[in-house]
Amino acid sequence: MLTQYQYNEWTTLYSDEDKNCRKLFEDFISKKENDCACAKLIAETKTGEVYKLEIEGGGGYIMKHDLRKRHRFDYLVQSFFRGSNSFRLLRGLAAAFEKSPQERGAVHVYLAADRRKLRCVLESYVLMEFIDGKCIDEIVGGISRYAGEC
Repeated sequence: MLTQYQYNEWTTLYSDEDKNCRKLFEDFISKKENDCACAKLIAETKTGEVYKLEIEGGGGYIMKHDLRKRHRFDYLVQSFFRGSNSFRLLRGLAAAFEKSPQERGAVHVYLAADRRKLRCVLESYVLMEFIDGKCIDEIVGGISRYAGEC
């Protein structure tokens, strides 16, 4: 089940599947990302940063920050008419899981959060489980080999 709530200027949609996700996001945002003790920047992409969040007792999460720098106007217009990409992703995954619970995707996505102004998404975060292993670009021929499955 998905629940929507407001945290400061963030509109957040989260899954009841993981009870830690809401608190993790709030801690991450309140500590301004880089000051968060459990957050480690692991990648910087054209659209934002990727952080690994470690929790006590092992395990971890990935927090993807989407702050479009290229094609920003197109992204704002699209979000005005179609809504949040991250919210559509989370709702689509929840609907697919509800339809076929035995066919779970590779990664669980637990939370999506957007900062909006006049219905336009300015930036967003997606919180998902961390799966330890190699990145696809570290595997020889990995992108072309696994692109269809991804």
